[in-house]
Amino acid sequence: MNKVGRKKLYSDLDLQRELENFLKNNPGERISISKLAKFTGIDRYYWYNRESIKRKIDELNNINYLEDIEKIKFSENEIDLPTPEEFVNENFGSKKKMLYAITYLFESIQEFYNSADENVKANKKIVSLKNKNEKSEKEIKRLKDKLKELEEQKEYYKKKYYESELYEIENIDDKIANNKLDKGKKLKDNLINIDEILGFK
Repeated sequence: MNKVGRKKLYSDLDLQRELENFLKNNPGERISISKLAKFTGIDRYYWYNRESIKRKIDELNNINYLEDIEKIKFSENEIDLPTPEEFVNENFGSKKKMLYAITYLFESIQEFYNSADENVKANKKIVSLKNKNEKSEKEIKRLKDKLKELEEQKEYYKKKYYESELYEIENIDDKIANNKLDKGKKLKDNLINIDEILGFK
């Protein structure tokens, strides 16, 4: 004859451990009997019928975590943190409270690290851009100096060319033509003067 299996019995300590396990995996979440039953696999009957556990759940749900977190104040130049002794004393009576506070602290440290890392990267980029800008300014100055040097060379060789015999040879035809024009003009002027003297005009 098969005996009907008895339901497994859970002591207050068993339920307390399961509650702590729930808190560890769900920090900051409001506790309910249905959530505990689903998470632990322990029937809601056991949770409802343990007054000490129900009181503990109510106590945990009534903790004002935001008020505790506000004790960690951020200012422009420093972070006002509680001492390790203060932190332990304030949270020692509740593992959930301590877990929540530690989780928040770790997240804050991670955010601070990420912010510091981004700041380092931004500073590196600024330095890199500054170096590139300095190189660009040096290159611009070099090109300006080179242009000035070429302009000076151009003027120098231009002056030398005008002073050279080659310039004289290249422009001799113009000089001859101009000379002929001058002589022709003078001859014409002389003829006009002769006509005036002889009374033809």
